[in-house]
Amino acid sequence: MAGSVIRTILISMFFSVDCAYVVGELQKRRSLRKLAHITDVPQGDDVYRFLSRFDEDQFVSFVNGVLNSLCITRKSRRSRTILIDSSAITLVLNWFKRTITKPQLATRDFDWGFSKTQGYSIGYKLTLAIE
Repeated sequence: MAGSVIRTILISMFFSVDCAYVVGELQKRRSLRKLAHITDVPQGDDVYRFLSRFDEDQFVSFVNGVLNSLCITRKSRRSRTILIDSSAITLVLNWFKRTITKPQLATRDFDWGFSKTQGYSIGYKLTLAIE
């Protein structure tokens, strides 16, 4: 049962949702249970009771230990490969063909950007680095 609880917690952490929501989705969706390798769905109380046994540092070291034991260790830490992808995420803000000025963008989280594939656009720049 501990394995199912840990998988439920990791799913809720990955998608930034409550554990109770993940438990409900696991009970409803057979395909999600199959993906997560969960045969018996834990109750929400069981998940929160399991979490209450650990403080933050203990839980992080516990999860790191479990994940490191499951992952293949590398022979050499000197050479490592990092894949970097930088993509533009454009927003369609001009629904009614209004012009958007720089002062209007000053208070927003997005800004003008340039992409070789899309030209000038308003949006975000996503940079993803994977080791």
